Amino acid sequence: MKAFLAKLLVVLLGIAVGLAAAEIGVRIYYGTLPKVPEYKMNQRGYRDVEHALAKPAGTTRIAFVGDSYTFGAMVGFDRIFSTRTGDMLRRLYPGRQIEVLNFGVRGANIVKDLNRFQASGLKFDPDVVVFGFVLNDFTNPEATHRFDRSFQHEEKRYRFLAPLEKFSALARFIDWAAFQLFGKEKKAHLAWLNSTFLPAHNPYFAKSRRALDELTAIIGKRHGIVLFFPYLAAKAEDHLPYYREGKALVQHACLKNGCEFVEVWPLLKHKRHSAWWASPLDHHPNAEAHEIIARAVAGIIRRKGLLDAAPAPAAMERP
Repeated sequence: MKAFLAKLLVVLLGIAVGLAAAEIGVRIYYGTLPKVPEYKMNQRGYRDVEHALAKPAGTTRIAFVGDSYTFGAMVGFDRIFSTRTGDMLRRLYPGRQIEVLNFGVRGANIVKDLNRFQASGLKFDPDVVVFGFVLNDFTNPEATHRFDRSFQHEEKRYRFLAPLEKFSALARFIDWAAFQLFGKEKKAHLAWLNSTFLPAHNPYFAKSRRALDELTAIIGKRHGIVLFFPYLAAKAEDHLPYYREGKALVQHACLKNGCEFVEVWPLLKHKRHSAWWASPLDHHPNAEAHEIIARAVAGIIRRKGLLDAAPAPAAMERP
């Protein structure tokens, strides 16, 4: 009996050591699950500080428009790319008063981005506009929500270790791997993305196309930049059909309307797309991705001289 218990103890100890090693390995490879930041909203309903409607004399305003990527889901406010771009530009232009406004809203699409910017953003008279376009922005929000609910419902079926996910990266990885191997919605997700930019398969396409043209026309008149984001929830490779089609449409609109087109994926492709996830359970860009994007935006604004046409600080104006 003692010999049996001794062997059982050795086996249990080996399992414990193996699980601990696997937990450490997964944490090193995938990282730990970050805490959801507190989303503080201003009086107008945006994730931003308060801004006076009238632009102060000598102030350069930069407006950021987009969906949850621009909103900065799962990333602290001081680390999202709009905030970081402002920080960088203030260091590059110490004599200027630079004000950054964030009009990013979770769950938005290109039509809602246009309507929101026309109704609210333009009232703040921005000098430079940065628009974040994501590959699911051509979809009807209602259809997207229905698909997301279906996707999330099936995902829950494979979360066998859900009670442990809050504490264990290994548990999250096992559940994620089970979903990837057995979930049927994964293929449906790619098919849905592939059909997004095909007019025959997307009833919302024509309306989205018009909104893209109208929004880029507005942005182009205000020294605009359009960030073309990969959809990180799926594979981000630039040879995939939905990526090629979406890029061609947005690039054409930018060329026609005088916007600076910035493809984000080449800035990130030195790592696998999942390395930029906020967590294995949330596929929004993480803080590191936001930092890289901010450097690119600040660099373009400086290199292209987009602030040169903005008002100079009052202290530098000649009488």
